[in-house]
Amino acid sequence: MEELKKKETNSLEEASNESEEQPEKIEPKNKKIKTTNESEDENEVNSKGKKNTAGVLYLSRIPNRMNVKIIREYFSNFGQVERIYLEPMEQKRKNQPRAFAEGWIEFKQRKIAKKVSKMLNNMQVGGKRRNPWFHELWNIKYLKNFKWTHLNEKLAYEQESRKQRLRQEVALAKKEANFYIQNVEKNEKRKRFERKQNKDETESKNDQISSKDEPLPKTSQNDDDEAFKPKNKHPVFERKVKVVGNDSFLKQIFS
Repeated sequence: MEELKKKETNSLEEASNESEEQPEKIEPKNKKIKTTNESEDENEVNSKGKKNTAGVLYLSRIPNRMNVKIIREYFSNFGQVERIYLEPMEQKRKNQPRAFAEGWIEFKQRKIAKKVSKMLNNMQVGGKRRNPWFHELWNIKYLKNFKWTHLNEKLAYEQESRKQRLRQEVALAKKEANFYIQNVEKNEKRKRFERKQNKDETESKNDQISSKDEPLPKTSQNDDDEAFKPKNKHPVFERKVKVVGNDSFLKQIFS
């Protein structure tokens, strides 16, 4: 009996010790939920299998006579530059030097891009005094959650819209040209018809004038007398009287 009591007490002590060793798990109330952008950034990897931590800067204005080479050399002093794209301006003259309206710069590290935007925004470009951009100011903005693929999509969309606008302009120009040609043909037909009508009218007038100016046919006096002689219905026969005289008497008179 005593042995059974000892076994029961030992089992109770072991159970109490196990319950003390395993504390209850309490879940945190304010658990942080990851946003879609953060999850995309974590899941996005580059071609080598590493996370893409690149940052993109937007330049709203490019200083005069600056090109891709000069900008790369300038910004490479702050960190590794991956890609650069500058939007060219429309040239009004053929001999005009090439200029750029805006640009995008991709840094390999996002933190460097943020640092550069804070440090250079609204600051003087500087450099050598003889440089044409010495007194100009930078206008730089860091594009949050902006990837280079977004820029490619934007450029592709603008190119497609430009092509579509060009097609519409060509179609409109063809329509206007056809309308002009049709009007010219109609005008020529109308002029030909008017010329023909005027020609017919002048010919008819000339015929009338020539018929009026034509002299009357000449007639003799006898014909006129005969024309004005009264015409008798019944012909009159004259009697022929033969005068018979004395020949001796006539001889005496004329002798």
